[in-house]
Amino acid sequence: MTNKKIFLSFILVIAFILFFPEGIKATDCPASVAGNYTLSSSCVIPAGVTMSVIDGNLTINGGVTLQINDNARLTISPGYAIYPNGTILVSASGAKIEKKTYSVVLNSASGNSCTTVCANNSKNCVSIGQNSYGTDTYYWGASVCTGSGSCSYNVGSCSTVMSDQCPGAQNAACCGIDVYWTRCLCLTP
Repeated sequence: MTNKKIFLSFILVIAFILFFPEGIKATDCPASVAGNYTLSSSCVIPAGVTMSVIDGNLTINGGVTLQINDNARLTISPGYAIYPNGTILVSASGAKIEKKTYSVVLNSASGNSCTTVCANNSKNCVSIGQNSYGTDTYYWGASVCTGSGSCSYNVGSCSTVMSDQCPGAQNAACCGIDVYWTRCLCLTP
């Protein structure tokens, strides 16, 4: 690299630090996504958080920045790739991009959160969901415990406990599964 290119690179880094001292202003990235996923707007993986791309490629559009903060992780399933047409900013303090295996575990009226269910399988909970990958952040509940009450889905997280909403003989079910229920996306540490 010539001295002129080194100098210009140095100036760009200094300008970035001066104009963006807290990094790129963007929303938080999704915790997990399934299948091929394209980032069409800039996002940040906050410190200590994991973003998982399950069974798909990650494409970062041109002009888009993916910022991975301190001790944050971006994981992608083995056999898939990241296509950085935009920019990836990685913190120098513990940020990681890794290939990781996962499992999806049903959590139905167990009295446990997905954090506990995943830990019981020596894994970490990344997200929950009623979809087959456990990535849409929803869990199922019922409005009534007997008869043909309507089912509803609610927003939750790994720490949401899937209690037995209708204990005893009343056993309400949504989609044929006792409520409350969700799927836990568990990632190998």
